[in-house]
Amino acid sequence: ILNEVYGDAMAWTSENENQGMKMITTYVVSSIADGIVTLDVSGEVSGAGTGSIKGKTQVDISSGVPTSAMLEVTISAQGMDITVTTNTIMTKI
Repeated sequence: ILNEVYGDAMAWTSENENQGMKMITTYVVSSIADGIVTLDVSGEVSGAGTGSIKGKTQVDISSGVPTSAMLEVTISAQGMDITVTTNTIMTKI
């Protein structure tokens, strides 16, 4: 994980490699309010497939647990274009 500063915002970049694809994802703090940090998510996919990652996630400051995430991953591989969209909401039971 690499920490950077984008303008006035803090950002983190992570790299993951799995099944021949490398994903570089950057998380930029877009807002902090009411105990929640909102992060803009963006990134690139390379290797066996190429594409992009974009979305938002929210993290509860006190617990460090994500409360919601919306991500869209677009990949082109072996002549096919695939878009995967996830919308996740986490609640304590």
